[in-house]
Amino acid sequence: MLTNLPHLLLNRNKTYYLRFIYPVSKSINIKGRKEIRFSLRTKSFELAVLLYNYICPVLRDTLFDSRNMNNESIAEQLKYQVSGKLNELIGNLTKEAEENPKHWQTALAQRQLKQFVNSLLEQNVESQSQLHQLQSRVKEVTERSAKMERTNQTLVTALDALNATATIPPPSLPVKATSNNKPFHELLRKYLTAKEAEVKPRTFIQLKSNLTRFVEVIGYETESESLCSDDIEEYCYVICNIAPNFKFSNFIATEVPTNSQELSDLWVKCAKENTGKKLTGLGVEKHFNGVKAFLKWCFDRHATTQDYSRIPALRKPKNVTDSIERVPFSTDQLNLIFNSYIYKPVEKSKRKIQNHQFWLPLIALHSGMRIAEIVGLEKADIKQVDGIWVFDVNENWNSKTRIGSEHSKSKKNKSSCRLIPISGQLIEIGLLRYVEKLNDDDILFPELTLGKKKGLGDYASKWFNERFLKYIGLEKRSDDGKQSVSFHSFRHGFVTNIDKTELNGSVLNDSERHYITGHEQEGVRNKIYNHSGVNIARLKTFVDAIDFGVNLSDINYK
Repeated sequence: MLTNLPHLLLNRNKTYYLRFIYPVSKSINIKGRKEIRFSLRTKSFELAVLLYNYICPVLRDTLFDSRNMNNESIAEQLKYQVSGKLNELIGNLTKEAEENPKHWQTALAQRQLKQFVNSLLEQNVESQSQLHQLQSRVKEVTERSAKMERTNQTLVTALDALNATATIPPPSLPVKATSNNKPFHELLRKYLTAKEAEVKPRTFIQLKSNLTRFVEVIGYETESESLCSDDIEEYCYVICNIAPNFKFSNFIATEVPTNSQELSDLWVKCAKENTGKKLTGLGVEKHFNGVKAFLKWCFDRHATTQDYSRIPALRKPKNVTDSIERVPFSTDQLNLIFNSYIYKPVEKSKRKIQNHQFWLPLIALHSGMRIAEIVGLEKADIKQVDGIWVFDVNENWNSKTRIGSEHSKSKKNKSSCRLIPISGQLIEIGLLRYVEKLNDDDILFPELTLGKKKGLGDYASKWFNERFLKYIGLEKRSDDGKQSVSFHSFRHGFVTNIDKTELNGSVLNDSERHYITGHEQEGVRNKIYNHSGVNIARLKTFVDAIDFGVNLSDINYK
């Protein structure tokens, strides 16, 4: 919606802003947008005119006097001439135009105004005829402004009365916006409040960390309407070049700056100076996915002028580490694991091997369960169904002390809830004897503490992948770096072996194989119409028939 003044417009939130369109001169290569917008942060026409009168004289005295300048240095000369007048302008704004004291008396507002004028001057070098045309327009605006003098005087009087009762926050405090144009720290707070009830605690902690990093990089005091693609691209540069698990304490000896711009500059500096490891493509993608959802949320609430979630810079980067293939343990690797000190009676007694260290590899080998599924088992989940001992993988705590706790027993998908026959070899080794000694309310491995910030299997996974495999000399990466193994390799191995196990010329059908491994059923028929379940006794015979290529006959739990 246009007003009677050139360049003065209303946005969709009924807030006034200035828009200037300046073609870039062919003689000077200046990159950037040709359209410049500057929000006046007010819905009052009279107040917008008052601010308009402050800004236009600066443009008139600098831009139009540029006719006598050398074209090759016009941008630099304009920046130099406007700096003094800009400081005077800011002083007048903070002293006389106190119509919005919560914003205009902050260092952020001064910095934003400087950036606006500098950006305007850097991107606009016009031809002689265009300057004359703009000068004529400003002359008309000046004449119209004179007619509004009495209205402006009334406005100033009203503002004085407002300032008499207003409380001005210290400049160091973040700006509290009253419209859809808000500082990003405030938008992030509202977004996280909404998301906390929607996602799991562990997911929320990671999301909060990733989005806090985003807001710090672009500037937590940056107002949403001033966000531009350059800010997003700078964030993308930081994330693609920062070290994994980065901490400022490992980079600087002094305290982390609290100033918005200084903190943003520090992130960029850390990314530029990093010569070591960087986030993998998957890690970068997780950051980007969270940021894209946040930016889309901001745009849907009219806090940003564009939907920056669709900017190309936020697409998944191509990274060589994404091509690493997770593979099953080889026969030699399995022998190395099950002939280690954990399964030697003498060494076991000397080293005080804990129960989860002894049983986790064995259970994973014979069941293909994920580590969180094993650790989440309770004593009541190991039971008999139709006379067959099974692992009951479910989403419900049996112990009253754990029902409603901060730790969820929820699984990856609905298909993950299943009954897995316990192999005869596990029973021979002594699994049922071990379970019998547990208290009725115990989880399978009571020595594992369920922390607030970590998942059920985090501690055990870290022990196996980072300590145990390294101690026994098992290399996790292949020589060419394209394959790797971890605790999850037991699951890969079980899936591979159960698929190829054959009894009397018969193999498990697709529905049975997907059931026992906890994978989602394929096809409409199996997903919707197959209600017959599976035959546990049949699954038991196939589990017992699997040949893992490793001799476990000497292993015994005592």
